Amino acid sequence: MKTQEKLIQQEEQLPINQEITGSELYRYTLEMLNVEKIGVYTGGRVIDLLDKLGQSKEIKLITGPHEQDLGHAFQAYFKVSRKPGFLIVTSGPGGTNSSTPVKDAQSDSDAIILTIGQVPLESIKDGEESFQGAPMIEPFKYWTKWSYRIKSADEIQSVLKTAYFISTEGRPGPVVLELPSPIAQFQKAKLKPIDEVQLIDIENNNIPNVYNEIRIRKSNLNELIKSIEKSKRPITVAGGGIYNAGAMKELLQFSILTDIPFTTTLILIGAMPKHKLNLGLPGMHGFPENNLAIYNSDLVIYIGARLDDRIILDPEKFAPNAEIFWIEPNNPGIGNKIANRVKKVEVDAKESLRYLIANLKQIKHEEWLEQILSWRKKYPMPKHVPRTVIEQIRKFVDIYEENEPYLTTGVGAHQMFLAEFWNFNPDSNKKMLLTSGGLGTMGTGTPFAIGALLADPERSVYVFNGDGSLVMDQRSLLLAYQLKKCNLIGKNSFVKEIVFRDNSLSMVDHWQDQFWNSNKTASDLDLPLKYFENMASQNEFKYFLVDYLNGNSDNNISVIENFVKHRGNALLEVRMFPEPVLPMIPSMKSIDKMRLPNGNILDKEDLLIGKNN
Repeated sequence: MKTQEKLIQQEEQLPINQEITGSELYRYTLEMLNVEKIGVYTGGRVIDLLDKLGQSKEIKLITGPHEQDLGHAFQAYFKVSRKPGFLIVTSGPGGTNSSTPVKDAQSDSDAIILTIGQVPLESIKDGEESFQGAPMIEPFKYWTKWSYRIKSADEIQSVLKTAYFISTEGRPGPVVLELPSPIAQFQKAKLKPIDEVQLIDIENNNIPNVYNEIRIRKSNLNELIKSIEKSKRPITVAGGGIYNAGAMKELLQFSILTDIPFTTTLILIGAMPKHKLNLGLPGMHGFPENNLAIYNSDLVIYIGARLDDRIILDPEKFAPNAEIFWIEPNNPGIGNKIANRVKKVEVDAKESLRYLIANLKQIKHEEWLEQILSWRKKYPMPKHVPRTVIEQIRKFVDIYEENEPYLTTGVGAHQMFLAEFWNFNPDSNKKMLLTSGGLGTMGTGTPFAIGALLADPERSVYVFNGDGSLVMDQRSLLLAYQLKKCNLIGKNSFVKEIVFRDNSLSMVDHWQDQFWNSNKTASDLDLPLKYFENMASQNEFKYFLVDYLNGNSDNNISVIENFVKHRGNALLEVRMFPEPVLPMIPSMKSIDKMRLPNGNILDKEDLLIGKNN
């Protein structure tokens, strides 16, 4: 929101208390809400709305190649700027094409506000099959914090202000609005100063009532304090709610005070600084020592993270000898078999950590930390082509990049490799890894890069993709070219694409090897040899190639260095054989089924430490 002084100055230049059209109400209200960029895809039902927004000197309209790409881009815009990502698309296919970003935003707690142009209200009520007419509120209501069909110009300002509030308050998430074109183009209402605009009555409009001021339930936290004080083998599982609450500093302070190590889910991993207590990734493809620590723990503190099946895996064997506390303010429910073991603490992550810090004294767990370190040495991670490339890029980034770059990914093996092997060193209060966690949406890597650049134009973005993911999101390379051409990003900010090309959907390929007798149904990719070279050329990306199909080469290192050093958009193709993502605990299985790299076999004695102590 703007400061009061700026609002007064701005409102003096606006047609306050004058009757203006719905489209003009949209424009001036968004200006008063300090919206700077909107992702748009035009069409018949939003032409007038975009015409009025296009006359604004304060709002920049970003046109993309496809509604889905724009939606993902403005998810990333929120991840970086912490301001809601605003989107406007036309009716019918414009709305349906936007469904995946809305669901992805709901899964990963991204605040986006999508306005879908619509046919006249009468057509919706009468069930007419109008051209590009399709009701949107009804299907979207399952994936949004609020979905609302605007019924008159009189309520436009209240709806927009309420949407802004709801999308960012509590756990962030998506809001979807329908705006029938006659209301935008022909209906009129008086423009009010933003401070005089009332929020819509939440309770009477079926908006989930999770936005009340957070109340610290001290009794639950005091019980947790007692458990911390007596615990010998505690561990924290921290997720994206830590970032949403701005509690990265508090998590580290709490961990140092109590000497409790913490793991970070995929959504949080790029936001926490390097520290001996920061163990990194747990779960299906997490580090062996992290999963052994959780299994053998006597106390698990789940904070800001969902009870996700990729971490819980077999519910009956998840931390079988531990107390489990779950700090989560928004009460999403517990949908698996550990429900009867979880002690729920409905408290904001930052406030709960501050309370714990204030009421705990210094504790040491030296033997426990030594045990975890011994597991790390006993079960080393694999050395392979993706690790080599990732570590080389990291080395040269430290030399040639002035600022720590953002990282984005598609979904699949490359996503896990990056989470496992990149040496994260985030700037203060920033999340450097932008990736689709909850929904696992392929084709998000380059759109996320675009959104990051729109929010932070002075910082480069490195996009790590598999060949399947880049085939999906290649449309956004055009947008990267256009942003650079139009000077919407900094002179020294670039998109650097890395594509691990193994001619397969490699995560599925690996599962087929393990569980489907190597039947490679629908997972092989048959791409022309110069497919990615041509893609780079068409979008004015400089093309680089490293080929590991015939073994390693010293020349590959110099190519990678030149790729990072290049001052412009660039694409690095890494030709390689498929590489399994190890370690791996198969879905819904327990840690004793963990498949380890390097031919290692899990020592059964390492599963008895928690039971014997």
